[in-house]
Amino acid sequence: MHLLLSINSTSQLNTRYMFKAKLIEDKRFYTLQSRQIILAILPLVFLGLIVFEMLGYHLGIPLWAKVLLFVLYLLSLLLEFRNNKAVNKTLGQRIIEITDREVSIFPGIKHHTDRFPISKDTEILVLNPDKRRRAEMGIKEMAKTARGKGEKQYIVLTQPGDPPQRFDFITESRFMEQILVAIIEQWRKKGIKVEVR
Repeated sequence: MHLLLSINSTSQLNTRYMFKAKLIEDKRFYTLQSRQIILAILPLVFLGLIVFEMLGYHLGIPLWAKVLLFVLYLLSLLLEFRNNKAVNKTLGQRIIEITDREVSIFPGIKHHTDRFPISKDTEILVLNPDKRRRAEMGIKEMAKTARGKGEKQYIVLTQPGDPPQRFDFITESRFMEQILVAIIEQWRKKGIKVEVR
């Protein structure tokens, strides 16, 4: 698990790590993600009541209410599906790629590649990938995300004389989070100012 962090310092500086993730193109992602957790629970509640009734645990629900429960179940599935589609749209098709030398945003269909070189003058703020992994979708984290206070993933680059640039992204694997940890170590060894939250 911590294989990347145990590499000795000289070989780590010579190794070219490359972190890749989907770029969050629309900040509505976080609101829609919160809604998605709530919408994922609703069908389970309705389905649970329907299954209890079918298994013979008579809850005293009249026939019209059973029909209404079934309709609500189908409606909640539809809402969850539509919200999930909206979540995927906020991600778009662009990819963020991070190395020790630059941050690149690779295009979807309509975009060109943006490159942001990293030098000793660059200041970097990044969310701690280890902290995010520890928080990963336990009940507590799901509750925080449902309230809109879940962990976010982003990097902020500040070049001298330029305003800070923030890139939000979503990592799809723990391996990529380990790669990001290794890149952060490379930046520090090069004397680049890195703040990890």
